[in-house]
Amino acid sequence: MNKIKNLILPIGVVVITILLTIVLCINVNMEDHKFKEDYPQLDENKLIIKYTTANEVLELLENNYSGIIVYGFKQCPWCQAVVPYVNEIALEKGYQEVLYLDIKDMRDNPDSIEKEQYNKIFNLIKEKIGNPEKIFAPTITVLKEGKITSYSTGTVDSHQINENHILPPMTEEQIMELRQLFRKMFYHGGAYRGSKNS
Repeated sequence: MNKIKNLILPIGVVVITILLTIVLCINVNMEDHKFKEDYPQLDENKLIIKYTTANEVLELLENNYSGIIVYGFKQCPWCQAVVPYVNEIALEKGYQEVLYLDIKDMRDNPDSIEKEQYNKIFNLIKEKIGNPEKIFAPTITVLKEGKITSYSTGTVDSHQINENHILPPMTEEQIMELRQLFRKMFYHGGAYRGSKNS
């Protein structure tokens, strides 16, 4: 009887550990699936962009984070246009993850529960992103040891809304220009969290 009692605790710990691992794996997979849902043009097998929270971004900005953070939202046509190329070039440059903060509600809704965090993030980065009146979407930032080394907003200058107020697909020349911009930005970021080089 004592042997059975002595086995129950270790078996219980193993079962709980396995269940927690399964729950965490399902949660990560659901986050990836959600991002793929929001950005359907991405290849799910090569997706390294993941949603993050305002609290995590604040913590990273205050603690010498090195990596890429994208600020945007799924309804933004420029975000839809730029995200696949952020993912592509970040992969090419050896990044294993890119963080994406959905800023729509926290930026535009004065009653947002994350408004205070948004304001703190904005105050931490605004000087390094050209002192805009708000964080424009998309804003792509590359950080090294907590400092923004480069940033970009939108796609490329020539990619504009047409006379029908629709953002057309980028031309091949615009795509090449955007890829070159990201290659320069992501290279200058140096060492970064989750990189093959770290």
